[in-house]
Amino acid sequence: MNTQQIEIRNEVIDTIIKQLGGNKFFVMTGSKPHYKDIETENPFVSIKLIRNKSGANYLIVQYIRSTDLYKVEFIKLNTKERKVISNYENIYSDQLTEIFESETGLRTSLF
Repeated sequence: MNTQQIEIRNEVIDTIIKQLGGNKFFVMTGSKPHYKDIETENPFVSIKLIRNKSGANYLIVQYIRSTDLYKVEFIKLNTKERKVISNYENIYSDQLTEIFESETGLRTSLF
């Protein structure tokens, strides 16, 4: 992977976080960025969640380059297993916060 590809994939990760609400998202939800993967064709970001109504402790948002849409997973991860709580595919960027709020019961903004 060359430098230009790395920069583009980092921009994709930054864009995902901005579409969720950027720093306001992290402040409002108590979530923390956990991991990002720019090595794959479809980069993703993993976010550690606080306790919420879904029971998920991680949110994974993956950009699907071929469709220009997102895949969103809420998972419960512990030392023994990885359980998918819910999975959404073919999501537009303007649906990200709506899905997050509906799934977790956490607000991403004051409005």
